[in-house]
Amino acid sequence: MSPKEPKSGSQVEMVCETGSSNPESVVTWWRDGFLLNGHQDGIIDGLYGGKTTRNILRLNVTSDDDGAVLTCQATNRVLQQSVHDATTLSIQFAPEFLTSPLTQFDITEGQSSLINLTARGNPSHIQYKWSRQPDTGSAGDTTTGAPIDSSRLQTEGPVLNISQALRSDSGVYKLFAQNDLGFSETAIKINVHFRSFNRKLLPLFPSDSAQILKVSDLVMVDEWSNAYLECTVDANPTTDTTITWRRKVRNESDTALITQEIDSMRMRT
Repeated sequence: MSPKEPKSGSQVEMVCETGSSNPESVVTWWRDGFLLNGHQDGIIDGLYGGKTTRNILRLNVTSDDDGAVLTCQATNRVLQQSVHDATTLSIQFAPEFLTSPLTQFDITEGQSSLINLTARGNPSHIQYKWSRQPDTGSAGDTTTGAPIDSSRLQTEGPVLNISQALRSDSGVYKLFAQNDLGFSETAIKINVHFRSFNRKLLPLFPSDSAQILKVSDLVMVDEWSNAYLECTVDANPTTDTTITWRRKVRNESDTALITQEIDSMRMRT
């Protein structure tokens, strides 16, 4: 095989030369049961009056060819006998990540998660480095990213271990991988889910839970006029049911206050 240590993107030349046979052997190349197109490079005289056949296979290789098994088969069609010789390709290439860029990982606040982004490469010894992308508009080098808080977020090679996730952990994280052939990088998005609650009930919930940030004050309008109320909540994710409206009205039979769902035909949220 030439070159002996082929790199991704290069051309590999493989030569198969048979022993002497009579009549001459026919040489074919195979990969995973599929016939490859080789080129006959000549038939020369061999021992004992036989013939030796030489065949060349040329391939443009990529990282996908690493580990592929190529088989040279020599067949004497008169005797209907064949012999085989196989070679496993070792294609050198820079690290490649299997995870699609900006894949999102959803985590619930307070829980832990282990994220593994192992890359493949040849040589297989790969060095990794994690960083966190600064938020848009914040200071920091957006190319190399910022160091990761090691108090709860531990990194070991391609693994990111998040312990007791906080909503502030949400963001984009980059992983840099390098071997002797080069380097590559990928990025993922961490999305931390957290619940919401009324600020007035704060003692009943952990201090790091979400909360209602703003509610409209009393609004005075004339009958049949439009009234606009606003409620702002800090929660992730937000859905159509994250914010619901209710009102207190007096029971027709007495003076007690009861809670009543809003009439969606007249009151829109």
